[in-house]
Amino acid sequence: MATTRLKPRLQLPGAPVTIQRVAVYETRSAFYLVGNNNENTSFRYIRIDRTDPNEISIADDRRQYSKSDMQSILNTIEETYSKTKPAKGGSPVLKKLLMSFGLLGFIRFTQGYYLVFITRRRKVAQIGAHIIYKVEDISLTELATTKTNTNNAEENRYIKYFNSLDFSSNFYFCYTLELTRTMQQNLVPVPVDCSTCSDSSCRECITRTRSFVDPNEKFMWNSHMLRAGNFIAKAAPEWIIPLVYGFVSQANISVFGKSIYLTLIARRSSKYAGTRFLKRGMNDDGDVANEVETEQVVHDASYNNHRYLKLTAYVQLRGSVPAFWHQDTSTMVPKPLITISRVDPYFSVAAKHFDYLLGQYGAPIYILNLVKNKVSYQHHKIL
Repeated sequence: MATTRLKPRLQLPGAPVTIQRVAVYETRSAFYLVGNNNENTSFRYIRIDRTDPNEISIADDRRQYSKSDMQSILNTIEETYSKTKPAKGGSPVLKKLLMSFGLLGFIRFTQGYYLVFITRRRKVAQIGAHIIYKVEDISLTELATTKTNTNNAEENRYIKYFNSLDFSSNFYFCYTLELTRTMQQNLVPVPVDCSTCSDSSCRECITRTRSFVDPNEKFMWNSHMLRAGNFIAKAAPEWIIPLVYGFVSQANISVFGKSIYLTLIARRSSKYAGTRFLKRGMNDDGDVANEVETEQVVHDASYNNHRYLKLTAYVQLRGSVPAFWHQDTSTMVPKPLITISRVDPYFSVAAKHFDYLLGQYGAPIYILNLVKNKVSYQHHKIL
C-alpha cells in the first residue's frame, strides 16, 4: 500500500488549450483530422496518408490556428485536390466523414489499419477545471480508400470481435489531466514562456501552462494503438488521449454548509492483465497480476479559482503476491490448490516490483498481508 498526503492548498496546472473535438475529413488519398478546443479558439490538423493501408504516415506541423485560418487551409486543400484529382459525379473532393471526441489510436487485424475514434462520451467527475469523461461509444474507420475486408472472413471475424467489446463499461479519459498518474504526479506544471511579461501570476502565463506529464504506460490501455506508426512521437501532445481502464465515481458531500467532493479513481494495470485464477503471481518484469491503483481525492469546491485548489489525496495499490505461483483451474474445485511454478531464491524479480513501487510512490511503503490463516485456507500458507 502506498500513501500520499498532499498539502491543503495546491497549485494545479490550469486547464490547457487541448483538442476536445476532432472532425475527420477524407479525400481519396488522405485523411485530414481537424481538432479544436471547446471554445473554438484553437485549431490543429494532421494529415494521414491513405495510399498504403499497411503503413501509417502522418504529417503534423504542430501549429495552432484560428477558426478562419483553419477554414482557409481546408479550402486550399479542396482547391488543390479539385485541380489534380477532380471528383466524379459532382461529389465534394474533401468530404466530412464524422465528428468525434478524440483519436484513441490505430489498430490492425489481418490486413490494413483502422483509426479508432471516441464518438460518445459522458462526464463522470470534475476536479478543479479538469473534467473526467467515460467512453460511451467508439468508431472504427478504415484507412484504405476501398473496402478491403469484403471477402476476407478472418478480417471480418476480428472486426466483429472488436465491435462486440463493451467500451462503455470501464474506460475513462481526461483531456487536461494525466489520468494515468496520481494527483501528486500531476502537480508539477511546465510553464510555457510568456512573451509579454515575466510575472508568475500573469493570467496569460497561467492559461498557457500545460502539465505535459508523460503517461504511465502501466495504466494506459491504448498505448499500443498510439505507438502504431510512431504516432505518439510524431503528433503534438494535444492529440494524445491516454485511456484508463477501471472505475471513476464522484459524490458531493455537504460539510457544515461547504460543498466537498469525494472522487474515487481506480486504475487497472495493463501489464500481466487477466481474470482471477487464470492470472496469478508475477511475470519476469516484476508486474503482478490483478494490480489496481486506487486513489481517493477530496477537494473543497467552494475554494476553486483558476489556479489553486484545496484537496487531499490517498493512494493504495493492490495486487497478487509477487512470486511465481499459479492455481490449477482444470478441475472443478471451489478452492484450487496453489502451486509454486518457479523458485526465485534471491527474490530478484520481486525486487523489481518493489523498485518500481519506490520509484513511483516514494518511501515509506506499507504492505498489508491479506493471505488468510484460517484452517480452511491452510493451502494459502505456501505463499
